[in-house]
Formats: sequence, structure tokens, C-alpha cells
Amino acid sequence: MNESEVTALRRQVAAFQRRIRSEMSTGPVSVTDTLVLAAISRAGGVSTPVELAGALAMSSSNVAASLRLLESKQLLERNRHPDDGRRVLVSITEAGEELVRQHRRGGEAWLRRTIDAVLTDDEQALLRQAGELLDRITTHQ
Repeated sequence: MNESEVTALRRQVAAFQRRIRSEMSTGPVSVTDTLVLAAISRAGGVSTPVELAGALAMSSSNVAASLRLLESKQLLERNRHPDDGRRVLVSITEAGEELVRQHRRGGEAWLRRTIDAVLTDDEQALLRQAGELLDRITTHQ
């Protein structure tokens, strides 16, 4: 791919991601706070603030603010690390997991409806192939 094609693809993927996020239901917290919860969920339900900041490309102060809000809404819990009492582990609560599930369902429902309405069967097969290619690109070292 040439430079302009790569730039166009990057913009298309970013616009696609923004649209899905806009279609997701947020409930009692912002999209950013929901993304923090989703990152904890993806990490197996437990993470550290430093890991979250790295995974989300967010500043540690923004992550800390989000964690305070999420803890106040009982969507996560903070505990001392069992091996190193100076470190903190954050764990998602069942209410937090449910919020993440609702958030994902909103975006996925919109995506499913839109794909069915806009794309032919052949285009849907091509989109599945494109998804596989994106997975390969994403996991390439």
C-alpha cells in the first residue's frame, strides 16, 4: 500500500471505531470510564492502574480520576497487592461487568443492524475476511 492508502485506511478505521463508540450505551458513567472498566474486564477482571494507563494510552492521573469515580459507583474495588502492599490492584465488580456487557451490546447491535441493512451477503463475507486481516495486522510484532 502506498502512503495515501495507508492514511486513508487509518482514518477509516478510526472513524469506524468512533462510530461504534457513539452507538454504545454508556449508562451511569462516561465512555472513557466505561473503557477503563472494559480494559479491566479484558485483563481478567483484575489489573493495576499502571497497566490500565498503558493499555489505554491514558495518563496515570486520568486513570486515577476514572478509578475514583468507578469505585464511588461500586463498579470496581481497590485492594492492596498480596505480594507487594505498596501496589494496588483494581477488580471489576459484577455491576461493573454488567455495565461493560451493556456497553458492548449497544455497539454490537448497531453494527449487526447496519451490516445487514447496508451490505450484501458477498460483502459481508468480504468484511469477515477483512476482519481476519485486521487481526493479523494487529498481532504482528
